[in-house]
Amino acid sequence: MTLALALTGLDASNPIPGIFPEVRFAQGQSSGDFSAKKVLIIGPKTSAGSITVDTQVVGPLNDEADAIAYCGTGSIAHIAAARFMSLNKSAQVYVVCPTAATGTAAVEVITYTTSAAAAGVARVIIGGRTIEAPVASGDSVTTIAAAVAVAINNQTDLPVTATSSVGVVTVTARVAGSEYLSLRIRCQMVGTGIATTVAPTADIQFGSSGVGAAALGAGAISYTSALATIAGTDFDYIVPCVQLDAPLDALMTQVNTLAEPSTGFRQKVVVGTCLTPSAATTLAASQNMARERIVNSEENPEPCWLVGATAAAVFSKHETSDPAYNFDGYGSKAGNTLPLQRPYNDSAIPTTTELKSMLNNGVTPVAVGQTGQPYIVRAVTSYHKNGSNFDYRARDSQVVTVADAFTDAVVASLAASPWTHITTDPTNPSKQPPAKYATPKRVKSLLEQRVEDAIDAGWLDPGKRDAMLDGLAVGADPVVGSRMNISTPVYSAVCLHQHALLVKESSAAT
Repeated sequence: MTLALALTGLDASNPIPGIFPEVRFAQGQSSGDFSAKKVLIIGPKTSAGSITVDTQVVGPLNDEADAIAYCGTGSIAHIAAARFMSLNKSAQVYVVCPTAATGTAAVEVITYTTSAAAAGVARVIIGGRTIEAPVASGDSVTTIAAAVAVAINNQTDLPVTATSSVGVVTVTARVAGSEYLSLRIRCQMVGTGIATTVAPTADIQFGSSGVGAAALGAGAISYTSALATIAGTDFDYIVPCVQLDAPLDALMTQVNTLAEPSTGFRQKVVVGTCLTPSAATTLAASQNMARERIVNSEENPEPCWLVGATAAAVFSKHETSDPAYNFDGYGSKAGNTLPLQRPYNDSAIPTTTELKSMLNNGVTPVAVGQTGQPYIVRAVTSYHKNGSNFDYRARDSQVVTVADAFTDAVVASLAASPWTHITTDPTNPSKQPPAKYATPKRVKSLLEQRVEDAIDAGWLDPGKRDAMLDGLAVGADPVVGSRMNISTPVYSAVCLHQHALLVKESSAAT
């Protein structure tokens, strides 16, 4: 038999040999691979890093020392890569560093007033990290500020540096740009009768106090040159260290283009954000991509690049062995932990209404359990609309990972087959062509086995076995005689998200 099949970017004039798969999402009625994963961190470096910006990809990194050497201590790229490697030790981690934004570095000012009346501790919390400096009774504000600046600078992996003068500590981001808008800061004086006061004591966005030189970071980073560098390399997961629309638009445009059959890079992007639910859903609305997950934790003490790296490490760790893994409540159940901090301000913990809105608008929300432990509510892609209409056929993240894993399995099987030639099915079943010939029946049999294997592995929905097998079509291309076309529907395993229970107490009156 013959089968006409149109794949994106694959036309009859393409003479290059190969296997050209295409995965299309949201194809159903409206209503893998176990090898080490390749993960790419995209983030700016400091001047101390040896990597060449925009044009060099380094990796796989051996350890955090490599991240420091290439990206510079305390750079966003270093911090994100270190977090990922600490949580997923089996993945291969690579880094590319775009040129930092042309703009200004974020600055925050810490002020101390009155000398210390008793011994204690000056505490500063930056990006979820606690820094402490001892205070002796009688210390002047100048002495206190100097000790705090030294303590901050001693933490060389912080994304900031500090200077001091007459009771004032000026804390400056290591790199210019708006990536630091998700960084947060607050201060405390710890000790009975210490008397010294400090500001800001409230948990605030870094650079937003309005005191002295305090200023938000300015300047949007461009991914254009770095994307050109990575266009020829296939990564399983990409972690961009931004929560801005423009660089994410450029990244997702390239990711979707590279996923087409002519290249076949089926990559997934995990974006960490610390936005309000409204701002997060606005970002997701502008993205609306099946290959992207936007993981949001409003006012998280840790910056967006750590939220993204943490989520990506968790996703990649479990999806390597089980692409249909159900992340509902991840971090709130025995045996798994989401190593993020809870928001300091209770007002930033999402309400039920906000959770519903985020899940319905393409955002993977991080909530906080009764014990104060953050957890992933449900892992969803940012795809949620078809034009102006809501479309949830590719909402759950496992729809993408299962389709990719199944495609990888089929591609591997086809590549390992003995077929080097193509012919039609013989009219006489007893006269089979030599083993080197691919026939529609032989190829279909291979695909049927891959479907059965994926069902047995828990990737595909066993209730849709007949639909998948009946819908499988194989045939030689009617125009390009050297091409065997294969079309197969897949139904990913459906995650159990809800139980609806009605208990009807019906005792008679007594």
